[in-house]
Amino acid sequence: MTDGHAPLIEVIGIAENGAASLSADALEVLHRADLVVGGKRHLGMLPELAAEQLEWLKPLDDTIPILERYARPVVVTTGDPLWFGVGRRLIERLGRERVRVHPQISGFQHAASQLGWSLPDVATVTCHGRPISSLSHHIAPKRRIIALTDGAQSPHQIQDWLATMPYAIERFQVLEKLGGPDQAITDYRADRSYDGLNMVALTCADQTAFLPPTAGLSDDLFTHDGKMTKAEVRAVTLAKLMPHPHAVLWDVGAGSGSISLEWLRLARFGKALAIEPNAQRREMIAANAAKWGEIGLTINPGKAPDCFDGLPTPDAIFIGGGLSAPEIIEQAWARLPASGRLVANAVTLEGEQVLLNAFNKLGGTLSKIAVNRAEPVGPFHGWRPLMPVTQWALTKAATS
Repeated sequence: MTDGHAPLIEVIGIAENGAASLSADALEVLHRADLVVGGKRHLGMLPELAAEQLEWLKPLDDTIPILERYARPVVVTTGDPLWFGVGRRLIERLGRERVRVHPQISGFQHAASQLGWSLPDVATVTCHGRPISSLSHHIAPKRRIIALTDGAQSPHQIQDWLATMPYAIERFQVLEKLGGPDQAITDYRADRSYDGLNMVALTCADQTAFLPPTAGLSDDLFTHDGKMTKAEVRAVTLAKLMPHPHAVLWDVGAGSGSISLEWLRLARFGKALAIEPNAQRREMIAANAAKWGEIGLTINPGKAPDCFDGLPTPDAIFIGGGLSAPEIIEQAWARLPASGRLVANAVTLEGEQVLLNAFNKLGGTLSKIAVNRAEPVGPFHGWRPLMPVTQWALTKAATS
Protein backbone atom coordinates (compact mmCIF):
# COMPACT_ATOMS: atom_id res chain seq x y z
CA MET A 1 0.00 0.00 0.00
CA THR A 2 1.08 3.61 -0.49
CA ASP A 3 2.70 5.75 2.21
CA GLY A 4 0.55 8.73 1.33
CA HIS A 5 2.42 9.64 -1.83
CA ALA A 6 0.72 9.19 -5.18
CA PRO A 7 2.20 6.12 -6.88
CA LEU A 8 3.76 6.01 -10.32
CA ILE A 9 1.68 3.73 -12.52
CA GLU A 10 3.74 1.69 -14.98
CA VAL A 11 1.87 0.71 -18.16
CA ILE A 12 3.46 -2.15 -20.11
CA GLY A 13 2.58 -3.18 -23.64
CA ILE A 14 2.73 -6.89 -24.38
CA ALA A 15 2.61 -8.75 -27.69
CA GLU A 16 0.91 -12.03 -28.60
CA ASN A 17 4.06 -14.03 -27.81
CA GLY A 18 3.71 -12.98 -24.18
CA ALA A 19 6.63 -12.56 -21.79
CA ALA A 20 9.12 -13.19 -24.62
CA SER A 21 8.12 -9.81 -26.07
CA LEU A 22 9.00 -7.87 -22.91
CA SER A 23 12.22 -5.93 -22.44
CA ALA A 24 14.48 -6.47 -19.44
CA ASP A 25 13.28 -3.15 -18.04
CA ALA A 26 9.61 -4.16 -18.36
CA LEU A 27 10.29 -7.54 -16.72
CA GLU A 28 12.07 -5.83 -13.83
CA VAL A 29 9.08 -3.50 -13.33
CA LEU A 30 6.73 -6.50 -13.25
CA HIS A 31 8.80 -8.44 -10.72
CA ARG A 32 8.92 -5.55 -8.24
CA ALA A 33 5.20 -4.71 -8.63
CA ASP A 34 2.74 -5.20 -5.79
CA LEU A 35 -0.33 -5.08 -8.10
CA VAL A 36 -0.68 -6.06 -11.76
CA VAL A 37 -3.88 -5.13 -13.60
CA GLY A 38 -4.88 -6.34 -17.05
CA GLY A 39 -7.33 -8.37 -19.06
CA LYS A 40 -7.62 -12.08 -18.38
CA ARG A 41 -5.66 -12.85 -21.55
CA HIS A 42 -2.87 -10.42 -20.66
CA LEU A 43 -2.48 -11.74 -17.13
CA GLY A 44 -2.29 -15.27 -18.49
CA MET A 45 0.74 -14.33 -20.62
CA LEU A 46 2.88 -13.20 -17.68
CA PRO A 47 5.63 -15.13 -15.87
CA GLU A 48 5.10 -16.13 -12.26
CA LEU A 49 4.90 -12.99 -10.14
CA ALA A 50 4.67 -12.21 -6.43
CA ALA A 51 2.27 -9.31 -7.05
CA GLU A 52 -1.48 -9.42 -6.55
CA GLN A 53 -3.29 -9.66 -9.88
CA LEU A 54 -6.58 -8.02 -10.83
CA GLU A 55 -8.69 -8.08 -13.99
CA TRP A 56 -10.11 -4.75 -15.16
CA LEU A 57 -13.41 -3.77 -13.58
CA LYS A 58 -16.31 -2.53 -15.70
CA PRO A 59 -16.44 0.36 -16.25
CA LEU A 60 -12.68 0.58 -16.57
CA ASP A 61 -12.47 3.83 -14.59
CA ASP A 62 -13.58 1.97 -11.45
CA THR A 63 -10.17 0.30 -11.41
CA ILE A 64 -8.20 3.54 -11.19
CA PRO A 65 -8.85 4.20 -7.46
CA ILE A 66 -7.65 0.64 -6.73
CA LEU A 67 -4.41 1.27 -8.63
CA GLU A 68 -3.78 4.31 -6.44
CA ARG A 69 -3.93 2.23 -3.24
CA TYR A 70 -0.75 0.36 -4.11
CA ALA A 71 2.87 1.51 -3.98
CA ARG A 72 4.05 -0.14 -7.21
CA PRO A 73 1.02 -0.72 -9.48
CA VAL A 74 1.50 -2.03 -13.02
CA VAL A 75 -0.96 -2.20 -15.91
CA VAL A 76 -0.47 -4.70 -18.74
CA THR A 77 -2.18 -4.15 -22.08
CA THR A 78 -1.82 -4.97 -25.76
CA GLY A 79 0.80 -3.31 -27.96
CA ASP A 80 1.23 0.46 -27.64
CA PRO A 81 -0.79 1.65 -24.61
CA LEU A 82 -1.12 5.13 -26.14
CA TRP A 83 -2.57 4.05 -29.50
CA PHE A 84 -6.28 3.73 -28.73
CA GLY A 85 -5.08 2.16 -25.48
CA VAL A 86 -5.58 2.49 -21.75
CA GLY A 87 -2.45 4.65 -21.36
CA ARG A 88 -4.24 7.66 -22.78
CA ARG A 89 -7.13 7.28 -20.33
CA LEU A 90 -4.81 6.96 -17.33
CA ILE A 91 -2.86 10.09 -18.33
CA GLU A 92 -6.10 12.03 -18.83
CA ARG A 93 -7.26 11.05 -15.34
CA LEU A 94 -4.01 11.16 -13.39
CA GLY A 95 -1.64 13.43 -15.33
CA ARG A 96 1.48 12.73 -17.36
CA GLU A 97 3.82 12.74 -14.36
CA ARG A 98 1.89 9.87 -12.75
CA VAL A 99 2.11 7.43 -15.65
CA ARG A 100 5.12 5.81 -17.34
CA VAL A 101 4.58 3.87 -20.55
CA HIS A 102 6.62 0.92 -21.83
CA PRO A 103 5.34 0.56 -25.41
CA GLN A 104 5.34 -2.56 -27.53
CA ILE A 105 4.96 -2.57 -31.30
CA SER A 106 1.34 -1.58 -31.90
CA GLY A 107 -1.25 -3.78 -33.55
CA PHE A 108 -1.44 -1.24 -36.37
CA GLN A 109 2.31 -1.41 -36.99
CA HIS A 110 2.25 -5.19 -36.93
CA ALA A 111 -0.74 -5.36 -39.28
CA ALA A 112 0.76 -2.87 -41.75
CA SER A 113 4.07 -4.75 -41.84
CA GLN A 114 2.30 -8.04 -42.53
CA LEU A 115 0.17 -6.49 -45.28
CA GLY A 116 3.05 -4.57 -46.83
CA TRP A 117 1.25 -1.26 -46.32
CA SER A 118 2.96 2.03 -45.48
CA LEU A 119 1.34 3.00 -42.19
CA PRO A 120 1.31 6.80 -42.80
CA ASP A 121 -0.82 6.11 -45.88
CA VAL A 122 -3.38 4.05 -43.94
CA ALA A 123 -6.43 5.14 -41.92
CA THR A 124 -6.01 3.62 -38.45
CA VAL A 125 -9.29 3.46 -36.57
CA THR A 126 -10.95 1.58 -33.76
CA CYS A 127 -14.35 -0.07 -33.55
CA HIS A 128 -13.67 -1.18 -29.99
CA GLY A 129 -16.49 0.26 -27.94
CA ARG A 130 -17.57 2.45 -30.87
CA PRO A 131 -20.26 2.09 -33.54
CA ILE A 132 -19.15 0.26 -36.67
CA SER A 133 -20.86 3.01 -38.68
CA SER A 134 -17.98 5.32 -37.70
CA LEU A 135 -16.00 3.58 -40.46
CA SER A 136 -18.00 5.66 -42.94
CA HIS A 137 -15.75 8.65 -42.19
CA HIS A 138 -12.68 6.80 -43.47
CA ILE A 139 -13.94 5.09 -46.62
CA ALA A 140 -12.77 6.80 -49.81
CA PRO A 141 -11.52 5.77 -53.25
CA LYS A 142 -8.28 3.73 -53.06
CA ARG A 143 -8.18 4.16 -49.26
CA ARG A 144 -6.71 1.47 -47.04
CA ILE A 145 -8.11 1.06 -43.54
CA ILE A 146 -6.90 -0.97 -40.56
CA ALA A 147 -9.40 -1.20 -37.74
CA LEU A 148 -9.22 -2.57 -34.22
CA THR A 149 -12.31 -4.65 -33.53
CA ASP A 150 -14.50 -5.52 -30.59
CA GLY A 151 -14.35 -9.31 -30.62
CA ALA A 152 -14.98 -12.49 -32.57
CA GLN A 153 -18.22 -11.24 -34.15
CA SER A 154 -16.82 -7.91 -35.33
CA PRO A 155 -15.80 -9.05 -38.84
CA HIS A 156 -19.33 -10.37 -39.44
CA GLN A 157 -20.89 -7.22 -38.02
CA ILE A 158 -18.72 -5.05 -40.27
CA GLN A 159 -19.70 -7.12 -43.29
CA ASP A 160 -23.41 -6.87 -42.35
CA TRP A 161 -23.07 -3.10 -42.10
CA LEU A 162 -21.19 -2.83 -45.39
CA ALA A 163 -23.99 -4.80 -47.08
CA THR A 164 -26.41 -1.98 -46.21
CA MET A 165 -24.14 0.80 -47.49
CA PRO A 166 -23.20 2.00 -51.00
CA TYR A 167 -19.47 1.54 -50.40
CA ALA A 168 -17.36 -0.58 -52.74
CA ILE A 169 -14.72 -2.60 -50.87
CA GLU A 170 -12.18 -4.32 -53.10
CA ARG A 171 -10.76 -6.57 -50.39
CA PHE A 172 -11.75 -7.37 -46.80
CA GLN A 173 -9.11 -9.18 -44.74
CA VAL A 174 -9.19 -10.43 -41.15
CA LEU A 175 -5.96 -10.57 -39.14
CA GLU A 176 -6.02 -12.91 -36.14
CA LYS A 177 -3.55 -13.36 -33.27
CA LEU A 178 -0.90 -11.16 -34.85
CA GLY A 179 2.61 -11.92 -33.62
CA GLY A 180 1.72 -15.29 -32.13
CA PRO A 181 2.35 -18.83 -33.36
CA ASP A 182 -1.26 -19.08 -34.58
CA GLN A 183 -1.24 -15.82 -36.56
CA ALA A 184 -3.58 -15.88 -39.55
CA ILE A 185 -4.39 -13.35 -42.27
CA THR A 186 -7.30 -14.38 -44.48
CA ASP A 187 -9.93 -12.90 -46.74
CA TYR A 188 -13.25 -12.50 -44.96
CA ARG A 189 -15.67 -15.42 -45.19
CA ALA A 190 -19.21 -15.39 -43.85
CA ASP A 191 -19.03 -19.09 -42.91
CA ARG A 192 -15.93 -18.71 -40.72
CA SER A 193 -15.55 -18.25 -37.00
CA TYR A 194 -12.91 -15.76 -35.91
CA ASP A 195 -10.72 -15.49 -32.87
CA GLY A 196 -11.67 -12.77 -30.41
CA LEU A 197 -8.28 -11.11 -30.94
CA ASN A 198 -8.56 -9.80 -34.47
CA MET A 199 -8.22 -6.73 -36.65
CA VAL A 200 -9.69 -6.03 -40.07
CA ALA A 201 -8.10 -4.49 -43.15
CA LEU A 202 -10.27 -2.89 -45.82
CA THR A 203 -9.06 -1.95 -49.28
CA CYS A 204 -11.50 0.47 -50.88
CA ALA A 205 -12.21 0.23 -54.59
CA ASP A 206 -10.89 2.83 -57.02
CA GLN A 207 -14.46 4.06 -57.37
CA THR A 208 -16.71 4.03 -54.33
CA ALA A 209 -19.28 6.19 -52.66
CA PHE A 210 -17.79 8.22 -49.82
CA LEU A 211 -18.34 11.16 -47.52
CA PRO A 212 -15.88 13.88 -48.57
CA PRO A 213 -13.73 15.45 -45.82
CA THR A 214 -15.32 18.83 -46.47
CA ALA A 215 -18.23 20.75 -45.00
CA GLY A 216 -21.62 21.04 -46.65
CA LEU A 217 -22.81 17.46 -47.10
CA SER A 218 -26.08 16.87 -48.92
CA ASP A 219 -29.21 17.67 -46.93
CA ASP A 220 -30.53 14.24 -47.91
CA LEU A 221 -27.94 12.57 -45.66
CA PHE A 222 -29.74 13.92 -42.58
CA THR A 223 -33.10 13.07 -41.10
CA HIS A 224 -34.78 16.45 -40.69
CA ASP A 225 -38.14 18.23 -40.70
CA GLY A 226 -37.11 20.91 -43.18
CA LYS A 227 -35.84 23.32 -40.54
CA MET A 228 -32.12 22.80 -40.88
CA THR A 229 -29.03 24.71 -41.98
CA LYS A 230 -28.93 23.91 -45.69
CA ALA A 231 -25.79 22.47 -47.26
CA GLU A 232 -24.50 25.64 -48.91
CA VAL A 233 -25.02 27.75 -45.79
CA ARG A 234 -23.70 24.95 -43.59
CA ALA A 235 -20.41 24.95 -45.50
CA VAL A 236 -19.96 28.69 -44.96
CA THR A 237 -21.01 28.41 -41.31
CA LEU A 238 -18.50 25.67 -40.52
CA ALA A 239 -15.74 27.61 -42.25
CA LYS A 240 -16.45 30.52 -39.89
CA LEU A 241 -16.63 28.19 -36.84
CA MET A 242 -13.14 26.86 -37.72
CA PRO A 243 -13.22 23.31 -36.31
CA HIS A 244 -9.89 21.89 -35.14
CA PRO A 245 -8.73 18.78 -33.21
CA HIS A 246 -10.15 18.41 -29.68
CA ALA A 247 -12.31 21.55 -30.06
CA VAL A 248 -15.70 21.87 -28.33
CA LEU A 249 -18.78 23.29 -30.07
CA TRP A 250 -22.04 24.54 -28.60
CA ASP A 251 -24.74 24.13 -31.27
CA VAL A 252 -27.62 26.25 -29.99
CA GLY A 253 -30.98 25.38 -31.53
CA ALA A 254 -29.41 22.32 -33.13
CA GLY A 255 -32.46 21.19 -35.14
CA SER A 256 -31.38 18.06 -37.02
CA GLY A 257 -27.85 18.26 -35.60
CA SER A 258 -26.29 18.84 -39.03
CA ILE A 259 -23.83 21.48 -37.77
CA SER A 260 -22.82 19.35 -34.77
CA LEU A 261 -22.30 16.22 -36.84
CA GLU A 262 -20.26 17.94 -39.52
CA TRP A 263 -18.21 19.65 -36.81
CA LEU A 264 -17.33 16.23 -35.37
CA ARG A 265 -16.21 15.01 -38.78
CA LEU A 266 -13.86 17.98 -39.12
CA ALA A 267 -12.69 18.43 -35.50
CA ARG A 268 -10.84 15.17 -34.82
CA PHE A 269 -11.36 14.04 -31.22
CA GLY A 270 -13.66 17.04 -30.81
CA LYS A 271 -16.91 17.36 -28.90
CA ALA A 272 -20.27 18.90 -29.79
CA LEU A 273 -23.17 19.81 -27.53
CA ALA A 274 -26.41 19.91 -29.49
CA ILE A 275 -28.75 22.16 -27.48
CA GLU A 276 -32.31 21.51 -28.62
CA PRO A 277 -35.48 21.90 -26.48
CA ASN A 278 -37.78 20.23 -29.05
CA ALA A 279 -38.15 16.52 -28.24
CA GLN A 280 -38.87 15.40 -31.82
CA ARG A 281 -35.78 17.18 -33.09
CA ARG A 282 -33.67 15.62 -30.35
CA GLU A 283 -34.82 12.24 -31.66
CA MET A 284 -33.70 13.26 -35.16
CA ILE A 285 -30.31 14.33 -33.82
CA ALA A 286 -29.89 10.99 -32.05
CA ALA A 287 -30.88 9.09 -35.22
CA ASN A 288 -28.41 11.06 -37.32
CA ALA A 289 -25.62 10.51 -34.79
CA ALA A 290 -26.30 6.76 -34.72
CA LYS A 291 -26.26 6.62 -38.52
CA TRP A 292 -22.82 8.22 -38.63
CA GLY A 293 -21.41 6.53 -35.55
CA GLU A 294 -20.56 9.75 -33.75
CA ILE A 295 -19.54 9.33 -30.11
CA GLY A 296 -18.45 12.90 -29.41
CA LEU A 297 -22.01 14.25 -29.42
CA THR A 298 -24.01 15.22 -26.34
CA ILE A 299 -27.67 16.16 -26.76
CA ASN A 300 -28.84 18.79 -24.26
CA PRO A 301 -32.61 19.29 -23.87
CA GLY A 302 -32.20 22.67 -22.20
CA LYS A 303 -33.37 26.06 -23.42
CA ALA A 304 -30.69 28.62 -24.18
CA PRO A 305 -29.30 30.62 -22.50
CA ASP A 306 -30.62 29.14 -19.24
CA CYS A 307 -28.84 25.84 -19.87
CA PHE A 308 -25.39 27.37 -20.39
CA ASP A 309 -24.30 27.07 -16.77
CA GLY A 310 -22.18 23.98 -16.15
CA LEU A 311 -21.43 23.21 -19.79
CA PRO A 312 -17.79 22.59 -20.80
CA THR A 313 -15.96 25.65 -22.08
CA PRO A 314 -16.62 26.03 -25.81
CA ASP A 315 -14.09 26.80 -28.52
CA ALA A 316 -16.95 27.85 -30.80
CA ILE A 317 -20.65 28.61 -30.45
CA PHE A 318 -23.17 28.44 -33.25
CA ILE A 319 -26.61 29.98 -32.74
CA GLY A 320 -28.98 28.61 -35.35
CA GLY A 321 -32.13 29.07 -33.30
CA GLY A 322 -33.29 30.89 -30.21
CA LEU A 323 -32.19 34.39 -31.21
CA SER A 324 -35.43 35.71 -29.76
CA ALA A 325 -34.35 34.61 -26.27
CA PRO A 326 -33.35 37.61 -24.15
CA GLU A 327 -29.61 38.16 -23.78
CA ILE A 328 -28.65 35.01 -25.71
CA ILE A 329 -25.91 36.83 -27.63
CA GLU A 330 -24.50 38.42 -24.46
CA GLN A 331 -24.60 35.13 -22.57
CA ALA A 332 -22.93 33.19 -25.39
CA TRP A 333 -20.25 35.86 -25.84
CA ALA A 334 -19.50 35.87 -22.12
CA ARG A 335 -18.89 32.10 -22.14
CA LEU A 336 -16.36 32.19 -24.97
CA PRO A 337 -12.67 32.19 -24.06
CA ALA A 338 -10.09 34.25 -25.95
CA SER A 339 -9.85 33.14 -29.59
CA GLY A 340 -13.29 31.54 -29.36
CA ARG A 341 -15.60 31.91 -32.36
CA LEU A 342 -19.25 32.93 -32.36
CA VAL A 343 -21.42 32.47 -35.45
CA ALA A 344 -25.14 33.16 -35.61
CA ASN A 345 -27.57 32.73 -38.52
CA ALA A 346 -30.99 34.35 -38.92
CA VAL A 347 -33.72 34.02 -41.55
CA THR A 348 -36.34 36.33 -40.00
CA LEU A 349 -36.32 40.11 -39.93
CA GLU A 350 -36.51 40.02 -36.15
CA GLY A 351 -33.49 37.72 -35.95
CA GLU A 352 -31.65 39.89 -38.43
CA GLN A 353 -32.24 42.92 -36.20
CA VAL A 354 -30.71 41.03 -33.24
CA LEU A 355 -27.62 40.29 -35.33
CA LEU A 356 -27.40 43.88 -36.58
CA ASN A 357 -27.47 45.13 -33.00
CA ALA A 358 -24.76 42.64 -32.03
CA PHE A 359 -22.66 43.66 -35.02
CA ASN A 360 -22.93 47.34 -34.09
CA LYS A 361 -21.96 46.58 -30.51
CA LEU A 362 -19.23 43.95 -30.90
CA GLY A 363 -18.04 44.15 -34.49
CA GLY A 364 -17.20 41.08 -36.54
CA THR A 365 -18.55 40.42 -40.02
CA LEU A 366 -22.15 40.58 -41.20
CA SER A 367 -23.08 38.76 -44.40
CA LYS A 368 -26.16 37.93 -46.42
CA ILE A 369 -26.11 34.46 -47.97
CA ALA A 370 -28.53 33.85 -50.82
CA VAL A 371 -28.82 30.43 -52.45
CA ASN A 372 -30.85 29.42 -55.51
CA ARG A 373 -31.36 25.82 -56.54
CA ALA A 374 -32.48 24.57 -59.94
CA GLU A 375 -35.83 22.77 -59.81
CA PRO A 376 -38.26 21.45 -62.44
CA VAL A 377 -40.67 23.94 -63.97
CA GLY A 378 -42.87 21.78 -66.14
CA PRO A 379 -40.57 20.18 -68.74
CA PHE A 380 -37.84 22.75 -67.99
CA HIS A 381 -35.90 23.98 -64.98
CA GLY A 382 -35.79 27.27 -63.14
CA TRP A 383 -34.16 28.82 -60.12
CA ARG A 384 -36.00 28.46 -56.82
CA PRO A 385 -34.54 30.65 -54.06
CA LEU A 386 -34.03 29.41 -50.52
CA MET A 387 -34.72 31.85 -47.71
CA PRO A 388 -31.75 34.22 -47.51
CA VAL A 389 -29.64 33.87 -44.38
CA THR A 390 -28.07 36.72 -42.45
CA GLN A 391 -24.86 35.56 -40.81
CA TRP A 392 -22.88 37.32 -38.13
CA ALA A 393 -19.46 35.97 -37.15
CA LEU A 394 -16.60 37.12 -34.96
CA THR A 395 -13.61 35.84 -33.00
CA LYS A 396 -13.02 36.90 -29.42
CA ALA A 397 -9.79 38.82 -28.99
CA ALA A 398 -7.42 38.10 -26.12
CA THR A 399 -8.24 41.50 -24.60
CA SER A 400 -12.04 41.00 -24.62
